Amino acid sequence: MRSIADMIDMRKPPLAPGADPDGWHLIDLDSHECRFPIGRDHRGTRFCSEAVSPALWRPGRTNGCYCSFHRAYLAGCPSVVEDAA
Repeated sequence: MRSIADMIDMRKPPLAPGADPDGWHLIDLDSHECRFPIGRDHRGTRFCSEAVSPALWRPGRTNGCYCSFHRAYLAGCPSVVEDAA
């Protein structure tokens, strides 16, 4: 089974325009900030942190915690399960 770290290494995910290029750790994110993984450091996975509008914030749904930029990016990518097939 692939980890988030494997997915980051394979896909080289792009940064959302205006996002912090270093990303944030999950513990540092507030509600309505993008949880798309963009990299890793010695403390763990770092996430986009771009603002997500309340109308699009849907935790528990596919891509429900991602900003508009990363939702659009993922629309053109096969799922990790499809990648493995």
